[in-house]
Amino acid sequence: MASWVIPLLLAGVIAVSIAETYDCTIEKDNDLEICVFRNVKYFKNTTQIAFYSPGSTKPENVAFKDSHMVAIPPNFLIAFADNLKVLKVENCQLQTVTITKNLLALHAKNNYIEKVLMYRNNQCENLRELDLSSNRLGNVANVTSCLKLETLNLSENEDLWEDSTLDLSVFSNMVQLQDLNLAGTGVLYLDNTKKIGLPLLKTIDLSKNDILPSDLRLEIFYPFTALETLKLNDNNMDSIDYAHLLDMKSLKAVYLNGNSFQCRNIKDMLDFLQEHNIATPTDRHSNCEQNEREVEGMCCTGPMPPRPRPEPVPSPQTTPSPPPPQPPPEEPGKTDHEDGHKAQDNTNGSNEGGNGSSHLVIIGAAVIVIVAAIGGGIYWYKRRSA
Repeated sequence: MASWVIPLLLAGVIAVSIAETYDCTIEKDNDLEICVFRNVKYFKNTTQIAFYSPGSTKPENVAFKDSHMVAIPPNFLIAFADNLKVLKVENCQLQTVTITKNLLALHAKNNYIEKVLMYRNNQCENLRELDLSSNRLGNVANVTSCLKLETLNLSENEDLWEDSTLDLSVFSNMVQLQDLNLAGTGVLYLDNTKKIGLPLLKTIDLSKNDILPSDLRLEIFYPFTALETLKLNDNNMDSIDYAHLLDMKSLKAVYLNGNSFQCRNIKDMLDFLQEHNIATPTDRHSNCEQNEREVEGMCCTGPMPPRPRPEPVPSPQTTPSPPPPQPPPEEPGKTDHEDGHKAQDNTNGSNEGGNGSSHLVIIGAAVIVIVAAIGGGIYWYKRRSA
């Protein structure tokens, strides 16, 4: 045997013997039992690496923590892919991520992922939840082939859309989608060229973009007949045709904070939406800039709306004094003299009742005396003439 063969064999044995191995430990993550691998190192030139789990059955739920990997290690996929249901690879510095055939949920936020791969070219048949937030994706290739997705988070992939144009028609085949997060994905222009309507979509988050008000045509959302929550906060918009929100019959809440609305208009907008049972919540406390003001928990610019004039304070209730008596109306044909007599009669009315009978006696006696005097005078004159 050649002298160089034995050292070569020994080197191979030593290489195998010093291969890096990782064992996972079962830990609780909320109500889920997960087999956790820690401190895994995997680079492009890494070849000798192996993964093991306790027990004879491969775990369905796996997480990598405190690890540095440029991709999901192929040896891990060979050993675990068939049983894998939940995979968590957050903060692992991944540049690519692989979706396996039976996977139900993939959590891969806070990496450097530029590409999504399908293991062994399988279709994305079963995935229900996908979180690829805070990565470096430049497109949604392979993501939109996951037709059973219910929750999709692509937020904070700042260069996701070509020419900064988001056409919602790209999600047209994802008919089971319920929650779509596209916050902070560099959207300037928004469209829905095919007028798609995802029948189960309840929430769409378009916050933290720079959508131009002239390109925000709310009729884009009309086909989404189940939409309940629309997030448009932090888009630097100075106006929105908010009356058209009423045409979205299922809408219950719209997030509008963090924009540049005019203070003189913002209260009218909020009051209008509240009157029509559309809530306007905010996702955080307002930290207004130096040149901004706060109205109803939202920052705005320009002059404040006029303050409503206070209602007059009612005076304390008192018993009103009765009005003075009014003279009766004049009757036609009455003279001032008659009015004077009437006033005198009113003044003496109380005396007439008591003295009426005595007056009649006196008047009668006077009449008798006068008649007697006249009769006596006539009698005396006739006798003298005779």
